[in-house]
Amino acid sequence: MDNFLIELTAEEAGGHGNRWEVFNDNVEELISEYLPIVVQDGKLLGQLKRGNLHGCIKTEPEGAILTWPNHEVGAMAIIGNNDDGHFLASSFPFFGGIAQRLIINNLRVWPGRLEAEIESRTTEDMELTFFDTRYLLNRLNYRPGETSSFQLAGLAYKFEYIKPEPIFITNPDTIKRMRSISAEDDAEKNSLEPIRVETTGMAALMPTKWTSEYEFRGPVKQVDELSPLLDNRLWRIVVTVARPEDREIDIPIYATERVIKGWIPRVGDDCQGVLWLQGHCVEQQI
Repeated sequence: MDNFLIELTAEEAGGHGNRWEVFNDNVEELISEYLPIVVQDGKLLGQLKRGNLHGCIKTEPEGAILTWPNHEVGAMAIIGNNDDGHFLASSFPFFGGIAQRLIINNLRVWPGRLEAEIESRTTEDMELTFFDTRYLLNRLNYRPGETSSFQLAGLAYKFEYIKPEPIFITNPDTIKRMRSISAEDDAEKNSLEPIRVETTGMAALMPTKWTSEYEFRGPVKQVDELSPLLDNRLWRIVVTVARPEDREIDIPIYATERVIKGWIPRVGDDCQGVLWLQGHCVEQQI
């Protein structure tokens, strides 16, 4: 695969500022209060020396990952190392996920070469692009076309209840095509009455214009309130977001009290919103 490694510009990569806005509108205030705590009190998740990615002649920089308050949920700091010593390269919220088998297509490497997004696909060829929170630790093992297990999780920018309403298909050509497949007799096959489609439990995951960010819709399967994080109540809400070839893909979506705005989801509710998709490999950690 010639384009396995895609090097992004700073503009293409963006940043993590909007990830923090789910906790506080004043990101600078939040960062100035908590970043020193993350760096000083964070636990070492792992570190990696210099090395070469598959098919790349460049030597990748060394670095380390710190997590706070633990390795499961919280804030992550990426620490780089160069001739001048250690430096803080990046920081963002991170979360534990649910494992999915994915085939690696490409690596979208951010400036500084310590962070990346992974373009992947499911075994049913559903495409998924997510930010790899542990890219620094696993990068030297990635190969194009390789299938690995990745834990996926979402951080909700928007999360709201949706009342399912039926959709009526009225286009005659569409009705004929659908009834030619499903009709049980000639009378039903020739009918042009609108087709009613129920949307209760509908699942969808649609990319936005921003890489690794998606609009989602689906039924709630599980709801757990976690310990507060960054002065916010926090919920882990498992939602079915896709059904490729009738297999359900469930993702735990983490939502702060600022995002859900007083609505506490219940199992069986239909919801929708916007999320940042992140994940990490659970097979190749060094």
